[in-house]
Amino acid sequence: MKRAFIATAILAVLATTASADTLLVPKDFDTIQAAVDAAGDGDVIKVKKGTWTTPVHIQDKTNLTIIGAGGPSIVAGAAFVGFTVDECVGITIKGFRFQSPQERGIVVTGSDDVTIEKCRIDGATKDGIATSDCTLVTITKCRIANCGVNGISLSAAQGELEVPTEDSTVSKCRISMCDD
Repeated sequence: MKRAFIATAILAVLATTASADTLLVPKDFDTIQAAVDAAGDGDVIKVKKGTWTTPVHIQDKTNLTIIGAGGPSIVAGAAFVGFTVDECVGITIKGFRFQSPQERGIVVTGSDDVTIEKCRIDGATKDGIATSDCTLVTITKCRIANCGVNGISLSAAQGELEVPTEDSTVSKCRISMCDD
């Protein structure tokens, strides 16, 4: 009986792993957003070093990892946010640089189990990273500089209300030259 349970558990893990894909930007997709839109549960998106000029909106995704290979730069131009994570579970963003976003480098709202790791944000007019109405957000080894308000805000305003993020961790981050 025990062997049958172990065999079933191994098959379940292999089936989950087998269904996950690695999507390459720009090899498979011209933009990060196109890869995000095509991504399924458990997929990994790897973004090649370069400058990317469009904002990325990650919505209603589960278990998605987005990795910047070589520190790709997000210069979103007139967009207010570089990456937005909205109503997601199990998202990892790792290894990106956000340069002079109009408002914020990364915004996470209504999401659970989000990890932001080894990202750099410079020159946001508001917060470098802002979260609202989330749980289990981990922000680690990020560098945030020259922000107009907060380096990291765990209770960013949603309209008129500030909705806190709960059960979250910020560690080994460097924040400098931010107003608050």
